[in-house]
Amino acid sequence: MITVVPSIMSYDHCNLLQGVHIAENYNVKRLHVDIMDGVFVKNISFGPQLVHDLHQHTSLKLDVHLMLQHPEYFVEQFIEYGADSIAIHQESSGNIAKILSNIKAHHCACALAINPGTVPMTNLISLVDYILVMGVHPGFSGQKFIPDTMNTIKKLIEYRQKNELNYQIAVDGGVTDELAIQLAEIGVDTIVSGNSFFRSPQKFMQSLQQFLK
Repeated sequence: MITVVPSIMSYDHCNLLQGVHIAENYNVKRLHVDIMDGVFVKNISFGPQLVHDLHQHTSLKLDVHLMLQHPEYFVEQFIEYGADSIAIHQESSGNIAKILSNIKAHHCACALAINPGTVPMTNLISLVDYILVMGVHPGFSGQKFIPDTMNTIKKLIEYRQKNELNYQIAVDGGVTDELAIQLAEIGVDTIVSGNSFFRSPQKFMQSLQQFLK
């Protein structure tokens, strides 16, 4: 079974609430919010205020993905403003284990995000609720899924089974409805989709009907 989490960054930024309502109408439970600083990735997106405002206008859980060079400066503010989970990148600066532990200490779900080609550190895996596997190089929506990502996903599934761990696996970037079916079949728990979901939410959700939680 799989959970679909629409990425609001892919919707028209002048009409974000309309995108939120579309997600609500298709009975999803969570919304993915990308935060970029222009340093860790070569793009700038939203900040804490958007999370605060979304929290006031929807009951959807907010999964905040921090693509920041120094996430430790911001995690507590995002939690205060309504983030239900926070993903930080293994490739970011700072003490990643300490940052993840701080997120959990504030009773917020935490995730380790990894870029294509990054091997997740086993000492970090034990700290997280889920791992966010990037299927594209982060920064811009609309990219095509990198095929080698499937090997990373399969290794994480095998590692989870072998070590009897409970972390979930989420995949973000280039996830079409056809790819989402493949990911569901191999054991991925969550898919994050922006362009493909909002282009045709009915088609996207119907294609996954047999796998949806």
